[in-house]
Amino acid sequence: MARRCLASTYSSIAYKWGGLLCAMLASMMLAVADRFILGASGPEFVRAALYATPLLLWGALQCGTWVSDMVQRGSNHPWLIAVMTLVEQPIRIGLAVLLLKQLQIYALIIAYFAGILTKEILSYFVNGRSASASVSTSGSH
Repeated sequence: MARRCLASTYSSIAYKWGGLLCAMLASMMLAVADRFILGASGPEFVRAALYATPLLLWGALQCGTWVSDMVQRGSNHPWLIAVMTLVEQPIRIGLAVLLLKQLQIYALIIAYFAGILTKEILSYFVNGRSASASVSTSGSH
């Protein structure tokens, strides 16, 4: 029981501080990214400046994936990383192929958001179950 409590505490600390750090970096970059791109590269990069905001938000969302991967490694289930990736990638590819003709580059952004959010939500619940299972089996030795 003590191991589960410790693992839960470490996970919540990682989600909290990782999320705060990603949010801080994303907010700082969001404040200046479009102006920096235009100032450093010139007016022919206006489209790149438009895509900075959704791509920075996508980057900030990756914190949950990083934490869930570390929880899977720490609970001695590194194979779950591959399983979660096998869930995420078909969603990305499928949505991109499905929406690409209508939405063009925005289809890729939507597909990336959908894939990563699905992986993070699913990993959160899978990690809770796998961590408790590994703690109960390792506690019996």
